Amino acid sequence: MKRSLSILVVLIILVNFGISYGDAGPKPTLEIELSGLEGKTCIVDLLIKDDGENSWAPIIEYDGEHKNNYEILKNYSDDGWKAAQANGLSLMSGYPEVEIINGEGTVNFGYRIPREFKIIVIFENGQIHTSNVIVRK
Repeated sequence: MKRSLSILVVLIILVNFGISYGDAGPKPTLEIELSGLEGKTCIVDLLIKDDGENSWAPIIEYDGEHKNNYEILKNYSDDGWKAAQANGLSLMSGYPEVEIINGEGTVNFGYRIPREFKIIVIFENGQIHTSNVIVRK
């Protein structure tokens, strides 16, 4: 009886302290293929509606050659749509500078892709293009 009670106490302790939480499973990814581009590089981010509730530090600090354009990206706002990654509004991975080869480029985002977003592209000359609203399924 004493041994059964000891085993029961050990099991209760293990169950209470043995709980672990994990972030398992594949995460959503987004690959954007751009075409008809000019120049050597461009900056790309996703625009999301800024509801004021999400605020994290940006995952990356941009250290590329287009710091002025990156500042334009950080300060860009179109009717509440703001740059998600540059402003730390969404926990996503990805690097904003995209190399343009033969007029095409590819950018990848991962982890927490917003359900609704727009794509913003800023070219070397400061020209800005945005997409229509895209809804992820």
